[in-house]
Amino acid sequence: GTNVVNLVSNYNIARATEAGMEITSLRLTNYRNYAEQEIELRPGINVLTGGNAQGKTNMLEAVRLCSIGRSHRTSRDRELIREGEEQARVELRWQRRDGSHDLAALIPASSAKQMRVDGKPVDPSPYLGKM
Repeated sequence: GTNVVNLVSNYNIARATEAGMEITSLRLTNYRNYAEQEIELRPGINVLTGGNAQGKTNMLEAVRLCSIGRSHRTSRDRELIREGEEQARVELRWQRRDGSHDLAALIPASSAKQMRVDGKPVDPSPYLGKM
């Protein structure tokens, strides 16, 4: 499986503080090879480790999906859904100066992707590139 190794880096913590945002957790449901996976991220550098084809790139792709609204690997959202399932969900929590926030991307096989911030449906464009 994929493991997360947390390394403390004062440089990285300072950069996250300057940007005002830090990702604290990522949860995947029926996303690519993951039935259910949640990882907690800590301040500093977080390193994903694991063998080939264990899902490291899938986790990074999920963060990108939440950040810019699409995958860097495919233009077909259906490919993001775990084989045999009807929908995938990616949930990302981040911390800013104004508190903790949640972004969820729901990817149904039969309709358009839906994005929610703090439980409210949103047009993802104002959030794109902010993470």
